[in-house]
Amino acid sequence: MRYAHATRTAVSGQRSAVSGQLSAWNRLRRFHFTQIQQMVTFLIQNLTSNF
Repeated sequence: MRYAHATRTAVSGQRSAVSGQLSAWNRLRRFHFTQIQQMVTFLIQNLTSNF
């Protein structure tokens, strides 16, 4: 019985580590999207102001 409990605890620990990695990855993706959006907006504004 103790072995089953230890296995469940290890699995739940792995799950929380994976979800932590995913949330960090989502934050990173959101940051990249914001940066790309700002660059595209800047380029469009500059291109349209030159013509």
